[in-house]
Amino acid sequence: MPKIAIGSETLNNLDKALQKEWITTNGLGGYASSTVTGCNTRRYHGLLVVSGQENKERAVLLSKLEETIKIGQKYYYLSTNKYSDDYIHPHGYAHLRKFEQAPFPRFIYTINNIIITREIFMPYDTNTVVIRYNIIGGEQKFNFIIHPLAAFSDFHKLPRENKNFNTQTTYENNILTINPYPDFSALKIQAKGMEFKNLKNWYKSFNLDKEKERGLDYIQDLFNPGYFWSPQTNNLKLDIVATIDDVFPENIDKIYSESKHRVDSLFEQAKVSEDDSDEKSLVLAADMHIIKPKTADNGRRVTVVAGYHWFGDWGRDTFIALPGLTLCTGRHEDAKNILLTFAGQCKDGLIPNRFADLGQDAIYNTVDASLWYVNAVHEYLKHTGDYDFVRENIYPVCKNIIENYKKGTNYNIGMDSDGLIRAGEEGCQLTWMDAKVGNWVVTPRHGKPVEINALWYNALKIMENLAQKFGETKESGEFKSMAETTCKSFNEKFWYQRGGYLYDVLSETAGDDSFRPNQLFAVSLPYAVLDEDKWQTVVNKVFEKLYIPFGVRSLSPDNPNYKGACLGTIKERDGAYHQGTAWGWVLGPFLEAYIKANGMSPQALARAEVMMDLWMGELHNGGQNTLSEIMDGDEPFTVRGCISQAWSIAEALRLKQIINSNKPVED
Repeated sequence: MPKIAIGSETLNNLDKALQKEWITTNGLGGYASSTVTGCNTRRYHGLLVVSGQENKERAVLLSKLEETIKIGQKYYYLSTNKYSDDYIHPHGYAHLRKFEQAPFPRFIYTINNIIITREIFMPYDTNTVVIRYNIIGGEQKFNFIIHPLAAFSDFHKLPRENKNFNTQTTYENNILTINPYPDFSALKIQAKGMEFKNLKNWYKSFNLDKEKERGLDYIQDLFNPGYFWSPQTNNLKLDIVATIDDVFPENIDKIYSESKHRVDSLFEQAKVSEDDSDEKSLVLAADMHIIKPKTADNGRRVTVVAGYHWFGDWGRDTFIALPGLTLCTGRHEDAKNILLTFAGQCKDGLIPNRFADLGQDAIYNTVDASLWYVNAVHEYLKHTGDYDFVRENIYPVCKNIIENYKKGTNYNIGMDSDGLIRAGEEGCQLTWMDAKVGNWVVTPRHGKPVEINALWYNALKIMENLAQKFGETKESGEFKSMAETTCKSFNEKFWYQRGGYLYDVLSETAGDDSFRPNQLFAVSLPYAVLDEDKWQTVVNKVFEKLYIPFGVRSLSPDNPNYKGACLGTIKERDGAYHQGTAWGWVLGPFLEAYIKANGMSPQALARAEVMMDLWMGELHNGGQNTLSEIMDGDEPFTVRGCISQAWSIAEALRLKQIINSNKPVED
């Protein structure tokens, strides 16, 4: 089992501990998450955050539990909260001795020689969370008291006390039911062996630090229906079960054992080395992002959550991440189903950028998702050799993509006479550098972006080979001719001779010489469009200007538009998002380009392995046992954004596999 352990030196320092977050998920898009202290700092934190049909309408139902040990007439608190004016109460973090995630979040407290262990897990494929307690008092007798705090809020919003919240609850057959709004599922909580006292209180003015830091509203209220309490004892084993499912889980020991067995099966399926704790962490992190939500017709679809806590399933992210998340972990059937899910949504040659919330139509504002889709098909075949499936189900979709890009499709996406792809529509962002605030597109990149044309060439070469494989000789020749034209134009037009690197975007009149990482894809993709004699120059310059230990900067620090920290209001953060902020996932193409540019030499592989080890240090930063979305471009490279990002995890898994499979065999 991978173990990320944090000791009391960090846990008892509240400022440090609040930067460490944990998350565990249920395979449906729901999760439980907080800081290691249990002090919620985000609107997205909660012990039971459920995802509705089609991974839509995620909501925080059970926010947290306030736990108290009563010894004689004295009360000791395990919880920690920050209220308005930064008032801390209680100070439960002072009793916290150890946190670990192995594989589920586990907390150990000590109070007057009483040892309290709390472990949190979500049974797979259920909207249920189980909080397990083992309290050992020895000769010391105590009562244990739990106040559940409920939010019942869309997870993008902040719950506040209001007159529409129905505070009436029921307690029957040891089950507390809270059902305040007709459009939310009822929350049921069971604590076998405990008594329940009805109260109906509001806990008000919780201060959420991360929301304040992000320039958003940051005060919330939570509803307390009452409290559970145990008779006096000196030892207590207790399971608190919270669910919205119709059937209450009965044998928790069995479900817990099955959950741990499932984790072991993931390692076995991924063929992880027993002593590679980093790869085990990545495999578990990958599993959190592969979900199978129910569809409107009570079926299932397989898709990818781009990032926790707030992203849904995004086409671009899904197909950048698919090789690492599914193919490098042995989950070939999941890869097949994801390809099928998005194939059915291809429209005018475009794979959806994302699926909208609340049952709206898919949104297609992306020029690269379709090209990443073709690349994912290539990776799928490389790992599985399943040409029959691709020929019957996927190849026609890929042909449709190429045909529409060739003749032109929505958002002014289309091939020019020089064989290069242009794209751009006023007020619309189409590439992965896609931040937009109101009508302001921060990095529009209209024209011919460098990575889009690297992806286009790569897609044409893949299609050339597939057409040949499937006996379509004429089509294969056409794809080959198009690829040759693209390659010639690319090398003639994108090379910035004065700077010794590639332009980021070509417009009708000039090239954008902003130094960005997008040029890496001209080297890293399976079919590299850039002339090989220029690979080393590009990679060296990226290493010099953009590389940091946990990611790759989105813009060179010598650019006047560079922003070294992604902080402040929404406008300030989005203005920095692709203007210097470093991205974890881009380490994947950087390291692959580095290895290729150095001829796959043992020395290059060894150095790449060292850089991978540095990258794995990020597993101990913000989100525990996972990799975050972004980090500041300036030291100390503070992690920001989503605490767990699919393509960051995926690219780490993919690069680990590339390095391990190419290392020299030792005698």
